[in-house]
Amino acid sequence: MRIKFCLPVISVAVLALTTFGFSQTPRIVRWDISDANSKRVVRKNVIVKQLQADGVDGITVTASIEDRYDSFSVEVEIRNSGKQNLDLRPQNIQLQMIRPGTRNISLIPADKVAKRLIDSENSRAFGIEAAGAAAIKTVVEHVPVTEVKHNPSSVTDPTQPAVTVETRIDVVHKTAPDDHARFVASAQAADIRMRAEADGRRILRTALSATLLTPNSQAGGRVYYDRGKNAGEVLLRIPLGDLIVEIPFTAVSRSGFLAPVTIKFE
Repeated sequence: MRIKFCLPVISVAVLALTTFGFSQTPRIVRWDISDANSKRVVRKNVIVKQLQADGVDGITVTASIEDRYDSFSVEVEIRNSGKQNLDLRPQNIQLQMIRPGTRNISLIPADKVAKRLIDSENSRAFGIEAAGAAAIKTVVEHVPVTEVKHNPSSVTDPTQPAVTVETRIDVVHKTAPDDHARFVASAQAADIRMRAEADGRRILRTALSATLLTPNSQAGGRVYYDRGKNAGEVLLRIPLGDLIVEIPFTAVSRSGFLAPVTIKFE
């Protein structure tokens, strides 16, 4: 029995396997301090890591992570020095906790981060205003008092006045609303709200946007993730076409006396 092979069918099968099989596996390039294409610098007390994929003629990714009171702020910059367009989608960028345990840290949209900040600061401003409205002060008043008393001497001595009049100054302590404290609290609350609105606009303005990176172009911005208090090692994964750039960071927890725990990424 002879088996006949149809060359056109085999060619189609091989092409399909190549297209839908091998091409679907992305190439991963990871930052490594021992690699000449990996750099580590410090900018304003923040560790910044840079990775050149395929050398200077490829893709350059720069990233850093900062700890906020409610989230992790990841700043990334991608420069496309290659010849292919790169589809950059912030929602596809992952921040993974790899120690202790392994899990994806949830992404937070920039508008939600801005709203959280504004709501939190508005609440703080309201508390300051309430404290100012309830503030009281002690007022010292000097009150003249006239006291009229019966004169016992007038019973036996008609020349004596029937009553005596005494005048004195009494010191009286009273409480009253503290208008100065109310004014100061109102000014502080207004400043807090103004700064919160400005910070909210900055968060939206600097957020990383989806874009098509054409050759010799670059894009950058911030992406936000849930704050993982127990993070030890995290991995930033940035998909760029058929390439995934991975940059690891070590989370170092720091705390001072009566100060909240902060995390620095190195």
